[in-house]
Amino acid sequence: MLRRISLLAAIAVFLGFPLLAGCLTPRGKALVRRQPTNRLLQPDDIRPLEGAERYRFYEYDAGGAQNVCVLQLAPDARLTRRYHKGHDLTMLVVSGSAIVKVEEARYAVKPASAVMLPAYTAYEVRPHNSDGEFVALMIFTPPYDGTDVVLED
Repeated sequence: MLRRISLLAAIAVFLGFPLLAGCLTPRGKALVRRQPTNRLLQPDDIRPLEGAERYRFYEYDAGGAQNVCVLQLAPDARLTRRYHKGHDLTMLVVSGSAIVKVEEARYAVKPASAVMLPAYTAYEVRPHNSDGEFVALMIFTPPYDGTDVVLED
């Protein structure tokens, strides 16, 4: 009897999961994926670099098909030339100014500037002027896991 119940449960699970999965709307499927913990990032949420710290990069949050990382550079620091093999990146400047070199073109960026970098696009960042640290949100699609960066120099 127990064996028969187990067999019926296994069949129900086998047949039920595909039916349930097919019943989800696109919105329902999106809600099942990982949702962001921090829905709002304010500039004041980013703590300044401390002491001899010249550089900081960390994930702020992730959800669905992207994550948001924070890049901070001291005025005399730089992010060396690199590209990402499996991630598209949008860099949104929060504070400070910099020269962002994309392939061979150079762009002067300031707060509210956005730089779109598809996968395999080489870039580097050099803070411009000494008006404090450079802070940018790095929005990766799919979520960045730190494994696909290729450094060039």
